Amino acid sequence: MVSPREINNFHLKYFCFCVTISDARPIYIRKEEHIKAHMFTVSIALTIMCILRRKYLPNSTSNSIFESLRKYEFGELDGLTYKTLYWDRNISELSKKMNLNLAYRYHEINKMRSLVGASKKK
Repeated sequence: MVSPREINNFHLKYFCFCVTISDARPIYIRKEEHIKAHMFTVSIALTIMCILRRKYLPNSTSNSIFESLRKYEFGELDGLTYKTLYWDRNISELSKKMNLNLAYRYHEINKMRSLVGASKKK
């Protein structure tokens, strides 16, 4: 179990890292509620990254995980079929360790819906 202190340390350590490698542009928000919402979103993203690295991909670097997640996508072939466009070692490991079968090269629309539903149950 990851403690709240570890998560806070992770946020501080990786916030600058993620901004640096993600080609992030400055955000132009001025309202306090918008700033809080943005920081909340960043906090959730960093927490997910921490969990992925510690629980599922301990031998991968944060940079490689981030790049894998940025590049991973499906492309629509027709209205009913999708194809995996990017696959690497990190995605393969996540697929195995999270028990999500992402190895298909082609997915029908109902299979995509079940994959999305299965990922939400994890």
